[in-house]
Amino acid sequence: PLPDADLGRLVRDLAAAGGGVPPRDVDDVVARAEGNAFYAEELVTARLQGEELPVALADVLLARVEQAPAAAQRVLRVAAVAGRQVRHELLAAVSGLPVDELETGLAGAVHGHLLVVSDDGRYRFRHALLREAVLADLLPGERVRLHGAVAAHLAATPGAGTAAERAHHLRESNDLAGALSASLEAAEEARRVGAPAEQLQQLEAALALWPAVPDAQERAGRTQADLLLDTAAAARRVGEPQRAVALLRAALDVLGPDGDPADRARVHYTLAQVLARIEDQSAALAESTAAMALVPADPPTPARTWAAATHARALYTLDRLDEATVAAEEALAAADALGLDSAWADTAVSLALMRGGGELEVAARVEEALERARRSGDPEVEMRVLFTVAALVYEAGDLAGTIRRAEVALDRACEVGAEWSFYAAELRHLLVIARYVAGDWDASLAAADRLARVPDMAAHVRAAGLLVLVGRGDPAAGERLDWARGLAARLDAHVLLTLATAAAEIDLAAWAGGAATAVRRARETCARLLEAW
Repeated sequence: PLPDADLGRLVRDLAAAGGGVPPRDVDDVVARAEGNAFYAEELVTARLQGEELPVALADVLLARVEQAPAAAQRVLRVAAVAGRQVRHELLAAVSGLPVDELETGLAGAVHGHLLVVSDDGRYRFRHALLREAVLADLLPGERVRLHGAVAAHLAATPGAGTAAERAHHLRESNDLAGALSASLEAAEEARRVGAPAEQLQQLEAALALWPAVPDAQERAGRTQADLLLDTAAAARRVGEPQRAVALLRAALDVLGPDGDPADRARVHYTLAQVLARIEDQSAALAESTAAMALVPADPPTPARTWAAATHARALYTLDRLDEATVAAEEALAAADALGLDSAWADTAVSLALMRGGGELEVAARVEEALERARRSGDPEVEMRVLFTVAALVYEAGDLAGTIRRAEVALDRACEVGAEWSFYAAELRHLLVIARYVAGDWDASLAAADRLARVPDMAAHVRAAGLLVLVGRGDPAAGERLDWARGLAARLDAHVLLTLATAAAEIDLAAWAGGAATAVRRARETCARLLEAW
């Protein structure tokens, strides 16, 4: 097999002739082809034609299956439905074959190089596309029945599978009510182990099933609006703010104008927080203003406290300092009275920034905010406090202190499953910059490239690696610049990505003697910044 990097290059070259494919499609083809160049070429051709699995490739794969004994084919059909890897016990229970026929079928599949035995004793398909082909060849009724049988086995056998696996098989067997319950159980499991991407996937699956399940609210133990809010929170943790905005707007539609004022205020101020992260500050202020209008200041309530805390941040961002200070002081007093540590910590940071003072002095003021944020168990607020402290230390010129604080904070972000939340991504970006400024270019590039795939809204982290690549005259700068330029054009609200891209273009033009090009690009970027900010 080709290494993933080489196969990815091959896929991009193949796709370029047909107009190219999005980066996510490249990643998908690489994952499915598993290093096989022929499979990759066929999949690219199919993707350009709007297909998933080309018929010709499926026929090639199935030809070997059709040559296997009948018992082996039966085993392969069950295994394809069960998943990429399957235990012997599940095959025995679901296939319904006598022991001797089952063993004959397994031997035929293994000796025919269709299945291989993993180190842990499970069977897996020799190639992922072989499983896809077998699945696609099943009759609809047989597929539904087998999914139901697998789901029943998993439910009846402790430790046989995860809630996520049960949810998948229940959904494919048309047991939508059971699938909704299992998806919510899987989402909670993912939350407990700090896996927000999986949590988001399961919550969105539950939302999709909600209209088809009459007793969905009773099964979920929450309203549809609450589930939308929970899903939006997971989207924020994995760095998908635009998805969070769509979910929150859906929550407003579900609540309607006559919904509970506190619930509506909660959605409005949460929406304001997310809109601020995608550089839509005016819309953020409109949402925080709507939240403030829905809940009174007296008596203090959690909804009003968070509305005021968010309103203060929105006003401060738009340079309305006096109004921002009034809102922040209200939020701080209410949070103290109600014992809302996360709201207190968030507001304390805002007030420290508003009132100013020396960077180190302000950093000292937020130490209590950090303690309260950790006590509250709110990872979003904790990451904001940690980023603020590291950024202030950087502004004070203490590069070693910045790097140390950012590294500790990022370890904490991984620990709480918030590695690509907004402030965690900003911390990683700060780490890339601080190491670059300190002259440790190897470490700077390593921090930028820690993961090959990052959420779109954290793309500026990888793009910041251009500082080193351009500075060294590395030929890889061109490929990364093309990627960053294309993404910046699509995400025109991503100012930090625009800055990283433009800075690289300006430097490269200057090195090449294109002073006029460098000046033009600088002026264009300045105009874009004025528009965004």
